[in-house]
Amino acid sequence: MISDIEKSGDKLSAINEHYISNYGRIGKETRDRVARLIDLLETRAEVEQTPQPGDHLIACGKCNYHNARIDGPYPVGWDRDDQVSCCVQPMTPFCNDDGSMSTSGGYFFGAPIAQFSYMQRSIRNFWTWGDMGPCAAGGVTFQALVNKWSFRDDEKIY
Repeated sequence: MISDIEKSGDKLSAINEHYISNYGRIGKETRDRVARLIDLLETRAEVEQTPQPGDHLIACGKCNYHNARIDGPYPVGWDRDDQVSCCVQPMTPFCNDDGSMSTSGGYFFGAPIAQFSYMQRSIRNFWTWGDMGPCAAGGVTFQALVNKWSFRDDEKIY
């Protein structure tokens, strides 16, 4: 697992040079929050046998997307728990304190969980707000080991 390296602060500082150049350091509160989020995401990846928000996805169809992400339940507000929302070209997702994600990018599509195939674990980037809270350059990037899935649908993926 990458958690021990990340929690030590060395890697966290190395991948957040922009934050540090603006605010001087990454404080203990942010380091603790990042450590909790890494634990949450990595524990969920070990325990859950279904695709989870933030998981890495290889989405294949008429085009292939090797860095897609699972965003969360699909569609939001729709009463179906057999599908997830996927983004084929996501930006680094924002990770909320409860492990839910907010992903920008596109395009998004819904996919039945039953059609996913587990591949392996994968290191992915996430971000959350740092010590300064929501502000310009206030995000802190971190990495977590999540599950990697494949999904194929020639009609939805173009």
